[in-house]
Amino acid sequence: MSTCASVADLDPMASWTHSLTFALNGTKVVVDANTTPRFHDLRLIDYLRDHARLTGTKLACGEGGCGACTVVLGHRTSATDQTLVHRSVNACLIPLASIDGMAVFTVEGIGSTKGGLHAIQKRMVINYAMQCGFCTSGWVTNMYELLKNTPEGAAPTLAAVEAQFDGNLCRCTGYRPILKTMHSFAAPTAERMTSIEYDANEMVDEDPEGDPESFELIHHEDYVNPVDDGASHEHCDHSDATRAAKKCTSSCDACPHATFRDLEDLIPYDKGQDPMIPSFIATYTPVPLHFEQTIDPTTRHWYRVLSLTQLDQVQAKHTDDVMLVGGRTSRGVTKYFNDTAPYVQPPTASIFVDITHIPELSAVQITDSAIVVGGAVTLAVLLKTLQSVSKTNAFVHVLALHIGKIANHQVRNAGTWAGNIEMARQFKSFPSDLVTALVGYGASVTVRLSTPTPLTMSAFLALTDTKAPLLISLTLPLYADTATLRHTFRCHKVAQRRENSHAHVNAAIFVVVNATNVVTASTIVFGGVGPDDTLVRCTQTENAIQDQVLTTASLQRTLDVLTNEVNNPDPFKGSVVRTFWYKTMLKAAPSLSSAALKSGVNELPRRVSGGQQVIPTHKDSAPVGNAIPKLSSNLLVSGEAKYVADMPPIPGLLYGALVFSTQAPKRVLQIDDAAARRMPGVVDVVTAGDIPGTNLVGDGTETLFVPIYGSS
Repeated sequence: MSTCASVADLDPMASWTHSLTFALNGTKVVVDANTTPRFHDLRLIDYLRDHARLTGTKLACGEGGCGACTVVLGHRTSATDQTLVHRSVNACLIPLASIDGMAVFTVEGIGSTKGGLHAIQKRMVINYAMQCGFCTSGWVTNMYELLKNTPEGAAPTLAAVEAQFDGNLCRCTGYRPILKTMHSFAAPTAERMTSIEYDANEMVDEDPEGDPESFELIHHEDYVNPVDDGASHEHCDHSDATRAAKKCTSSCDACPHATFRDLEDLIPYDKGQDPMIPSFIATYTPVPLHFEQTIDPTTRHWYRVLSLTQLDQVQAKHTDDVMLVGGRTSRGVTKYFNDTAPYVQPPTASIFVDITHIPELSAVQITDSAIVVGGAVTLAVLLKTLQSVSKTNAFVHVLALHIGKIANHQVRNAGTWAGNIEMARQFKSFPSDLVTALVGYGASVTVRLSTPTPLTMSAFLALTDTKAPLLISLTLPLYADTATLRHTFRCHKVAQRRENSHAHVNAAIFVVVNATNVVTASTIVFGGVGPDDTLVRCTQTENAIQDQVLTTASLQRTLDVLTNEVNNPDPFKGSVVRTFWYKTMLKAAPSLSSAALKSGVNELPRRVSGGQQVIPTHKDSAPVGNAIPKLSSNLLVSGEAKYVADMPPIPGLLYGALVFSTQAPKRVLQIDDAAARRMPGVVDVVTAGDIPGTNLVGDGTETLFVPIYGSS
């Protein structure tokens, strides 16, 4: 007797869902991959701007570095957890295919001129917190995420507000009024504003390891209850009764919250008026997905798997050109390490597999001896986990501080730790702050090769297989000092900026000494100093310091060994390497650190910023000269203002591209544009000879097009 096998029996993936379901500003959207061009690698911003025609989300850098494209995703924590979370992410990086089962909030959905502006938008308007307005929507959406994630009845601290915006840039440099607006949503606390003065006496032991980095944004409480402290400044009517209830000790003119007082009285923030995650998203159960498109000559696929078994099925069907996907944030920086930067995007895989819904890869476990996080855990969740442990563990505190400097808030919300270290494995010159820290800390990973295999970080980085291995988990041991052993762990980084910048040099140094100050173990790692700016573990220096008493003499000897071992020809990098080692040794052996050297042990504190603008008014000419919001403010904060790039193409529209010389500095003797004119679609080639009048731009000192040498 014969039986006929079903299609599902022959191909378990045949029954997988082939459409994408999500909410866009509260409206249910179902996208058919077969009818959406280039769906395989379509970014969320491409869909928002080109398909949904929501142009408030701006495309600027395309790398996740400026924040102009920030949107908020709302979704369940997992299929088994009903908790709803909000994440601000870069729409220029997030694949559209990855948002199935999520709610997308753009600036238009947060508030509009027709339906009413959100409190964030209103406060930005009356505080003049915009100039050109191109970045404004990103600031609004990122602040919206912070307010949505603030517990009911609480308010974010000033430090939490500033930490939120390490991924938002304003090219008009209008940061003071922007941050003043965002600070207005914070609770009044004792946080100190930035001062231009620096007092070395402030470098005191204040964190679990004795650093002043309690001033670091990461070390502050994220939220406080503004009602319980007796100093709330929301909706103050300045009456005697209110002042008595608030226990005010100063006059209203001298009130420390006067900066925000009038602003908040005028525009109260009611969280209950915020857009909600639709019920069909709140109850959504993920399903396996498969999207397929043929883009000549290649058939491209996107899969979302819900288990390791389903992942095995996909990998059995596709053995080559497969990319495992977490947040897909690598697309923003990969081009800088494979010779395609700055204008050409690197080639993409033909098969993408979204692994973020596999339970084993999303797990977080904290025990007495270790922290274990799954391979699909984002950098943001890893950081929050470390922060929770760092309150009682000084070594985790140092690790958390360092990871908090990786990329920016939006990128950490999407990118995974596994994707970061896999990129470092593929591109040896990628200056991963995470890899340096993990190698120095003594972390290990579990990788699924033929079977789940635990590897040290160094062993993982040495894998030569071109196929990306599945990183199942990361294990971080929890260290503790004893009566006989004392640990010192330090991470360092020198970069162009404090955050959202690749390191010129980074370091992670772990030293263990016994009760007599003899070194019993050490790990010394520097990034960006090896051949082609690769990672270097300084084993010669580790051997030189082993079993040595930490003294001034031994410190000098190891400095000499380290200098010879690194042997970087760049004098700047060589100096930084020695500085990092010296600072760490001063920390490991307090006896080496005199009062004069104390400030060199620790980093300068990063405090909350502050500033005031004083514009005198003349009553005799008022209201002339008084500050007022510009007419376009409401359109800018709601994303309704239309820039040239926001307008749909019109018939006959032409596109231009600059042609650059391949050699410099040279003189142009002749331009042969015949080949260019023969290209399909080319209408004209414009050169200096086509410019009527003067071939100059700006203030008349810069040439527009390079002229033919000898021509007038």
